[in-house]
Amino acid sequence: MVIPNADGLEQALLAVAEYLDLPPGMADSVQKRYKSISDWIERESSELYGFAPKIYTQGSFAIGTVVRPLSEADEFDIDMVCELQRKRDELTQKQLYDDVGGEVEGYVDAQNFKKDATPWEKCWTIEYSDDGYTFKVDIVPCLPDSPSRVRLVKEAKLSANLAETAIILTDKDHAGYEQIVHDWERGNPKGYAEWFKGRMRVRLNEAKEARAKMVKLAAEDIPTYSVRTPLQRAIQIIKRHRDTYFEKRGHRTSSIILTTLAAWAYQNEGNIVDAMEAIVGGIDRSVVWNGYKYRITNPIDPDENFAKQWNEDRRYADAFSDWLQALRADWEKFKSEHNKDLPVLFESRFGKSASARAFPEFALREGGELVISSPQLPSRFNVPHRQRAEQKWDLIKLRDSIVVSAQYSQNGRWIHFDSDSNPLPKGCSLQFHAETNIQKPFQVFWQVVNTGFEAQHFGQLRGEICAAKSYGAGGLFNRESTSYTGTHWVQCFIEKNGICVAQSEPYVVNIEG
Repeated sequence: MVIPNADGLEQALLAVAEYLDLPPGMADSVQKRYKSISDWIERESSELYGFAPKIYTQGSFAIGTVVRPLSEADEFDIDMVCELQRKRDELTQKQLYDDVGGEVEGYVDAQNFKKDATPWEKCWTIEYSDDGYTFKVDIVPCLPDSPSRVRLVKEAKLSANLAETAIILTDKDHAGYEQIVHDWERGNPKGYAEWFKGRMRVRLNEAKEARAKMVKLAAEDIPTYSVRTPLQRAIQIIKRHRDTYFEKRGHRTSSIILTTLAAWAYQNEGNIVDAMEAIVGGIDRSVVWNGYKYRITNPIDPDENFAKQWNEDRRYADAFSDWLQALRADWEKFKSEHNKDLPVLFESRFGKSASARAFPEFALREGGELVISSPQLPSRFNVPHRQRAEQKWDLIKLRDSIVVSAQYSQNGRWIHFDSDSNPLPKGCSLQFHAETNIQKPFQVFWQVVNTGFEAQHFGQLRGEICAAKSYGAGGLFNRESTSYTGTHWVQCFIEKNGICVAQSEPYVVNIEG
């Protein structure tokens, strides 16, 4: 099918998906904490060391379909697994849960976190405030599920690499939680992640190769979490559509169902629009109805039916059907060549901030009136990791001015330099000063965007708009340093009464080695 506005729609959907994803730099912060937890639990002095503990990610972070919470007050959830090499007839679920929890609590104490680790029914939760990001990590204790491996290989004829990663999980609600039993809850997050990657293998390899050329590394050295395919982007978009649809409705369709059905419908389409066309049209084809019950088979465990809840309460199946009908109707509107209401439609389906990211020339006032937002920057400044003002503020009314000046320190002297002037050497201190005609009180925000191979290679790309360290006029000063070669820039923003009322021009800083 030929979609008349495919190019424009592709860019709008990509902008929405990028907004929904982890903020720039947060994936690196999560990876840093993941390594920190792993090092702690796997250290020789750990109480778990004799059981060869392994930590790995699972869920949406592991497969690259993370979606930011619908409410700005909520935090990203990152799911991890702590697997011990023990047998289920050696201990109870409670013993496993407590053993892992002891090390998690010890880690939190050693790191001097403000909040203690929180115990839940199936996991321990750690709350982080790291590098300017806040997120939660859920750690699930588990053991290998050896009998399940054999059963999966024989009955489902799955490849050994999928079957061998099956696990069994603790659950405080299990009737035999404090007894040695054999019917633990099963799972296989590693196997599911490998199956999911297999559904997009062609595009995943292409994305890694493209990223490898950009950063001058081998494709096999590019981590999967750092790239996105059309399947992953489409799932992020569909999940957010689901979130807004069910915000005030019950019987919400689970993410595992949406992800599995979307992955089955995807046929390695090369862009988001084509992927959405295939998924929206075919997402229900893998739902089986035999006249009595629904079935959505777990692709790596033939005994598990993801639609079990649908059979226990048919309202879940009806809610999925109603949502899918709404999604298909919206998709037809998205594809319309002459749909002038697309920014408003995106705002209602994906949220104000996502819509502003997709249509940066518009922002929405309260009441729905369209107004001009922040001006477009030249293409050289439109790098993927730069947060746009439309992502930060729902309402932008640029009626005042800011002028930025800058100095660098050399041999103990502060020397003025112009924007986009001769390159500065690495290791200099920088000071930026903003002047404005705005009357106090107000809040100042600064944005530092860096580019270049060095910053990218070391995972230090910056682009977020951050509040100044001091309020009011005191925030008009910002200190930085010349750490990485490349072209970088600084912008200043001022917020008054929750509205962005001024932004400076980018102040370009060139740095050489």
